[in-house]
Amino acid sequence: MGKNILGSAIKELRLGKKMTQKELSKLTGYSQNTISNHENMNRSLDELDIKRYADAFGVTPQYLFEMVGIKSRDNEQIR
Repeated sequence: MGKNILGSAIKELRLGKKMTQKELSKLTGYSQNTISNHENMNRSLDELDIKRYADAFGVTPQYLFEMVGIKSRDNEQIR
């Protein structure tokens, strides 16, 4: 598994939607504890995790990366 750089984006989106970790748990299938560990960057994320969160929030995976300052090569800004 890779590093987790998206925890802050996940938390920001969740709070922006006034959603609890328990509510997000129902949308993603992850336990509340797992979501907490993802948000606090104590647990890594893989591609499936990123897709599940993006789907739960109704955004693209790329949007999550852009929230933390990482853009696709097409946009020429890679962190």
